[in-house]
Amino acid sequence: MTQTNENPKLFIVLLIVSLGSFLLLAVVLSFVSQFGTFVLIGTLGIVTFGGILLLGLLLALKQHQLVPFFEKPISLMILMLYPVALKIGTLGGKEKDEIRASFISIHNRLAKIRKITADPDKILVLLPHCLQWSDCPHKVTTAVTNCKECGRCTLTDLLALQRQYGFHISVATGGTLARRKIQELRPKIVIAVACERDLASGIQDVQQIHVLGVTSERPFGPCFNTSVDLEELEQTVLHVIR
Repeated sequence: MTQTNENPKLFIVLLIVSLGSFLLLAVVLSFVSQFGTFVLIGTLGIVTFGGILLLGLLLALKQHQLVPFFEKPISLMILMLYPVALKIGTLGGKEKDEIRASFISIHNRLAKIRKITADPDKILVLLPHCLQWSDCPHKVTTAVTNCKECGRCTLTDLLALQRQYGFHISVATGGTLARRKIQELRPKIVIAVACERDLASGIQDVQQIHVLGVTSERPFGPCFNTSVDLEELEQTVLHVIR
C-alpha cells in the first residue's frame, strides 16, 4: 500500500455536490415543514454565498493568487463542508483516502498561494512514529536526537535535512502528543507527515497555524515501517523557509 494519488478536482466536485445537497434538502423541507419557506430562503442565501466562495477558490487555484477578503471565508467553507463531502463521496463509491488526499491537495495549494514564510527556528516538521524502524530500541518520540542514524529508516535522511536547513523536527505517536509539541515550540509553520486520515484530521484541528501536509508512503501497510518522499518534503521546506 502506497500513498493515494491526489486528484484535487474530486474535492471541488464534492464541494459543488455538497452545496447542491443543502439546497435540495431546503426545497424538500419547504414542502413538508411550516417553516420551510424561511428555511429555503435562508439556505438560498447560504448556498449563494458558498457558490461565490467556490468561484473565489477556483480563481485562486487557477491564477495562483488569493484575494485577502476571501482567504478566511474560503478556508472556513472548506473545513465546514469537508465532513459532508467525505460522506457524499463515500456514498458515491469513492475511497475515503482518495477524498482525503484531494482535500489535502486543495489545502496545500491554498497554503502555498498565501506565500507565508518563516525562519528555520519557527518551522516544525512533525513526523509519525511509524516512520521509525519497527525493531528500533531507541525512543525517538521523547527526543529525536535519540536516533542513532543507522540508516534502517527514513529518520537518518530527515535528520540530515534538519542539519542542512535548521528547522525543528519532532516525532509524535498521535494527535495529543502532536498538539503538545506544537504548544511547546510555538512554530509559525508546521509541515506534517502522516497518512491521509491523520493529515485531514490534523488540518481541521490546527487552524490557527500555517500547516502543510505531506502524505506518508506505506509500502508495508498502514502504521508499519512507513516512509516519506524526501524530495517532496525538501521542496515543501524550501517553499516556506526564509
